[in-house]
Amino acid sequence: MQHKNILTLLDTLLKIPSVSSDIPELERIISCVEWYFSSNTNAIIKRYNFNDKPSIVIQNFEGFEADIILNGHLDVVPPSEDWQFEPYEKDGKIFARGSGDMKSWVALMMVLMKEILEKNYQDKRVSLMITSDEELWWEDGVKKLVEFWYIARDCILIPDSGSVLEITIAEKGIVDIDVEITWKAAHSSRPWLGDNAIEKTMQLYRELKNTFEESDKLTLQNEYWGSTVELTMISWGVATNVIPDSVNAHFNIRLTETYEDTEQFLKSLESIITKYSGTITSIQQWWLVYTPEETQILQKYLGIARNITWLHAINFTREHGASDGRYFAEKWVPVILHRPDTENIHTAWEYVEKQAIFDIYDVYRAFIFDK
Repeated sequence: MQHKNILTLLDTLLKIPSVSSDIPELERIISCVEWYFSSNTNAIIKRYNFNDKPSIVIQNFEGFEADIILNGHLDVVPPSEDWQFEPYEKDGKIFARGSGDMKSWVALMMVLMKEILEKNYQDKRVSLMITSDEELWWEDGVKKLVEFWYIARDCILIPDSGSVLEITIAEKGIVDIDVEITWKAAHSSRPWLGDNAIEKTMQLYRELKNTFEESDKLTLQNEYWGSTVELTMISWGVATNVIPDSVNAHFNIRLTETYEDTEQFLKSLESIITKYSGTITSIQQWWLVYTPEETQILQKYLGIARNITWLHAINFTREHGASDGRYFAEKWVPVILHRPDTENIHTAWEYVEKQAIFDIYDVYRAFIFDK
């Protein structure tokens, strides 16, 4: 019965064109969530709005500290054609914009939360946290709610990485920096009178790679699980015959659990940049997600998952991308990333495996109701 309820709810969510930049549609879909729970007298419902981005939290208790948080987002990236908001099923797959990222997963969590409330289940304090900013800024949803003191003692369940047979235990941290490198201009016919800022930038880039990039791990044998440093944007120069005295460069750095000590990493980074007469003009950083395999709650989840039908073959994996799990990891709360199988995310042929939705629902349900 609950599996059918998930599909009915999912059809409704998929038909709402909740593109990240469309505030009215974001308000509409969050209102849909609120309406879904409004008839349940046991539901504690709170809506928030940060910089026009709506969020909603549904709980079976009053307060901010849950035992388990179920987290997801309902915003999607823009489609190439409006027909992508008309879901259809073929060969056991549900096709639509947002089917894989991540309305299917929000639907299964909503149905589960409704069952928790209808049973008046009180053995665990459970929060369902749904946001609408993940695809665009990442700053006005989970980040703000965590700053607002929402947190969990046991773990966070986020179906935004992995697959039915893979639980993601790590997502790389991100450091985005803009750097201005300043040296000495000169006419290009007399280069000995100057010091080329482009050349110094390339030297800086090479040292950053040599220092922080785990190149020995970036092989297929090691599943490419190593920290990386990439120069992604660069601008310089005023004329074809002038050696530039300054360069503006952007570096995107992805860090594995090797660099859990973020403070020490940033000190080393700044020291190297300063050596090349560089100044950090802006910096953004996002915490890495890392739940070690031996973590007790993770092992409990794994055991329950392996007891669900054919999921005994489930294993751990790592993910190069990122999710809202970073904001919980920053508070040292275990994050469990486990989702239904999906393909072609953010494309016209995005789909989710229908049976996989049911599998993850069954795992989540068994985990929450487990004594």
